[in-house]
Amino acid sequence: MNNRRHLGRFLLDMLFSSARSTVTALVLLVPLAAVEAWADSVTFSSPTIFPIFYNYVTPGGASLTATGSYNVTSFSSSEVLMNVTIQNTTPNYVVSSVGFNTNPAVTASFTSAGAVFTGVANDTNFPSFQTIQVCAFTSNNCSSSANPLALQPNKSDVFGLKLTGTFNPTLTLSTFAIKFAGGPEGSFEFQGRAPVPETLLPFGVGFVLFVAWHVLSRRPRKIAVALGS
Repeated sequence: MNNRRHLGRFLLDMLFSSARSTVTALVLLVPLAAVEAWADSVTFSSPTIFPIFYNYVTPGGASLTATGSYNVTSFSSSEVLMNVTIQNTTPNYVVSSVGFNTNPAVTASFTSAGAVFTGVANDTNFPSFQTIQVCAFTSNNCSSSANPLALQPNKSDVFGLKLTGTFNPTLTLSTFAIKFAGGPEGSFEFQGRAPVPETLLPFGVGFVLFVAWHVLSRRPRKIAVALGS
């Protein structure tokens, strides 16, 4: 009888040990699925607001950063209105131009120029990107480099845009270009990205698995007691 009890406890220990290992691995791995992702484009069909993060490390190790807030205040089948806020968070560099591509094509104009971004152009040259569909600039054109009118470090500016076209039923913005200039290493143009919202599902699954692990970690002893340990 004792041998049967010992054998029963041994088999249960093996079973729940395997289950605990599996659940523990899942608890550790599931949160990794929620690592934040980044998108090169944003598609919308109604008023919305989304951020764009600009981040680039120069060959010399300088970190060029800025943030953009794109607030779409009106959306119709032929016209989109938005307010754009650009904040330069980089010391020693100015921001001279920002821009983006669209699908479908649009014609852009200011509803309100910024204090710094005073010009807007369509289908124009943006260094490193060749032609870009919409560009807001701080001096003569989208290719302008460092200039006293550019967006200075730790400063922000707001401007309003009207985009006209045929939107049936969505508009996609992509290639969020930005130009930094005036720093120790010269000028740099690169693309910003939009964060993709994290899903709560992996965290919910992880929590459920954690609870399951906690229950499993307690069950073998209770079952062993029932067997007469």
